[in-house]
Amino acid sequence: MKELTPEDFQRIAENEGAGLEPSEITGLEKDLEAYKQLMGLLDEGPDIGLRYDFTARLTRRIAAATDRRISLRWYVFSAVLVCAAFGLSYFFILLYDFRAAQHFIGFVGQFKWVLGFVLLVFLGVQYFDRKLSV
Repeated sequence: MKELTPEDFQRIAENEGAGLEPSEITGLEKDLEAYKQLMGLLDEGPDIGLRYDFTARLTRRIAAATDRRISLRWYVFSAVLVCAAFGLSYFFILLYDFRAAQHFIGFVGQFKWVLGFVLLVFLGVQYFDRKLSV
């Protein structure tokens, strides 16, 4: 006896075994009945539907996930931009005067915690601005 595919089951259920030998159908009565019941239940559909606000909630969740991803990119870009600005400032000061560049590094070194705090406050403001506006 050969193994039947779902297409064979469909053909047997619709045509009551047309094109197959009776020996191939014998022993499959339970399977065919179960298949017919399954197809009947699938044709009926579910008894209950989706909640009225399902699409709105789903859309909100997708938008929030997308916004978080975009926000993370913006925060990383902002931090890199600030660091790049300090690097470019140092480079241009170095081109102008080596001693001034050393003083610039010393100045930034003295206030590194203040500059780090300002950077964190800036990123925090950006984060809460996006969080509260959504």
